[in-house]
Amino acid sequence: MITRWNGLSLDPPVPANHDLEGTMTRVLVLTFILGACVVAVLLNVLMLPFGAAAQEPEPRPSPTPQPWIHLVPAQAVAGEDLLVQVTGICWPYPGFVSLNWERSDGPPLLAVPVAVEPDGGFAVEIRIPAEWATPDSHAILATHSAGYTVAASLAFAAPTPTDTPCPPIPPCRQTPGCRRPRPRPAARPRRRPPRRRP
Repeated sequence: MITRWNGLSLDPPVPANHDLEGTMTRVLVLTFILGACVVAVLLNVLMLPFGAAAQEPEPRPSPTPQPWIHLVPAQAVAGEDLLVQVTGICWPYPGFVSLNWERSDGPPLLAVPVAVEPDGGFAVEIRIPAEWATPDSHAILATHSAGYTVAASLAFAAPTPTDTPCPPIPPCRQTPGCRRPRPRPAARPRRRPPRRRP
């Protein structure tokens, strides 16, 4: 194909607005994207109640630890006197705690209520008599002077024959110079010699 003839170009002329069309297309696309963003922000603002954007969320209340007691041991063999270490945690200070058997108005386990320490704890040792230690789960109730009551479980198992230790079996001792009898070998049947014939 001939593109030049006597110094003149035979190519069709390029319109002057060719670059202008590409620029217009870019401007229109950017305007559309910017308009969509403005509409999205306006819808978001209109959907929120007045002043909601400036409010901070309300803080969640932190859970308040509840008072509780821990028993050591929490299980024992029925029918025996038992000493139990009772430890209290998270009790209101100042105050006093009384301990009762089975019910809040049941038999007291302490002669005098125990004082709660400034850290909210207390520790006391109590004695459970053998007649109360029946096979079952029993409750020890701790009642604070402000009215809080908390229970902990103390379980007693029925005694079994394996609960009583057997005396150890003494080891077998040999006296010096004593020999053990050796086992005899099994008797073999005798073979008869063949008979001779005369």
